[in-house]
Amino acid sequence: PYAKEPFVIEKYVTRIRFENDGTGERTLQVRVRAQSAAGVQELKSLVFGYNAKRETVSIAHVKVIQKGGAAKDEGADSAKDLESPLVKDAPAYTESREKQVTVDGLEEGSVIDYEVDTKINSAMIPNEFCYEHNFVDAAVVLDEQLEINVPAGREVTIRSAKTADSKHEADGRVV
Repeated sequence: PYAKEPFVIEKYVTRIRFENDGTGERTLQVRVRAQSAAGVQELKSLVFGYNAKRETVSIAHVKVIQKGGAAKDEGADSAKDLESPLVKDAPAYTESREKQVTVDGLEEGSVIDYEVDTKINSAMIPNEFCYEHNFVDAAVVLDEQLEINVPAGREVTIRSAKTADSKHEADGRVV
C-alpha cells in the first residue's frame, strides 16, 4: 500500500532511561527501506542533533542491507561531528552539535539499519529529568515505540493524545 512513498520506516524505537540525578541514556534504533531514487537521495545523509554541553552521542552502527540480503557496515566510526547550522543565526545555541553519517551503497529496495546512543551527562535542572518526544508524522512508519525507564518512586507525568501505553515495574524501575 506504500509503493509510492520514497521510503518507509519499518521500525523506529526510542528507549530512554533516566536516573534520579537527571542523567541517563537514550537509544534510537531505526530500520528504513528506500523505495525510490528520491528515497535514496533523502536517506544518503543521516543527521543526529544533540547538546554538546550535556550529551555525548555515539553511532553504534549503520548497516545497508541490499535486496538480496547482503549487508554492508557503513562505518559508523566515520561519523562527522559538526556545529549545528542553528549556531550561525542564533549564537545562543553554541552547544548545538550534529553527528552526520554519509550512507554509501544505498539503492532502491535497500534497507538502512542504524542505532544511535546518547549519554545524558548532566541534567538541565539538577535531580530532575524531562523529555519531549514527537512521533514521526512526516513519513510512513509501520512500527514506532517509545520506552521511558525511570526509578521507581519518582512521580512522572506523561501527556499524549494518540498513543496506547503500558506500564510495568521491575528491579526498582518503572517502564
